[in-house]
Amino acid sequence: MRFNEHNKQWIPLHEEQAKQSAQGKMIPMEGSHYLHHTMYKEIAGEFKEYMKQIQLK
Repeated sequence: MRFNEHNKQWIPLHEEQAKQSAQGKMIPMEGSHYLHHTMYKEIAGEFKEYMKQIQLK
């Protein structure tokens, strides 16, 4: 979820979490808590593209 009306720090929280890993990256997507059910193709595509990028480094 890109925005959480109950937690204004939603994006910064997850950006900070991603920084904890050498290859961490946050990819914002619109949707509900169940993105893994509704946007699984997009998530898989983003993951595959990111894996290609970090392998080139």
